[in-house]
Amino acid sequence: MLLTMRPLAALLAAAWLACQPAQSKLEMVSDDPVIQAKLETARTLLAEILALKQKGKDVYPDCQTAEMLFYKDLRALQKAPAVKKLLGDLEDACRNVNP
Repeated sequence: MLLTMRPLAALLAAAWLACQPAQSKLEMVSDDPVIQAKLETARTLLAEILALKQKGKDVYPDCQTAEMLFYKDLRALQKAPAVKKLLGDLEDACRNVNP
């Protein structure tokens, strides 16, 4: 089961990256398409968190999701400026968020 999941995840990540608008310049931080897709998905989640916070909505579940899905992999790539900025922005957006 796990052996079939990884190629499927890579295929989905590659398809997702191929669908991105041409004008958005994506910084490649990893040769692994799954990690690269996680970076882009984390960016999308950050935008959603910020939009929800502006509307006064609860973002605690979104912050927990970001931590569970992205932090471990992205912290390993923290030397890349895009990753460092994204992690900092996520931490700022989720600071003092309570359940």
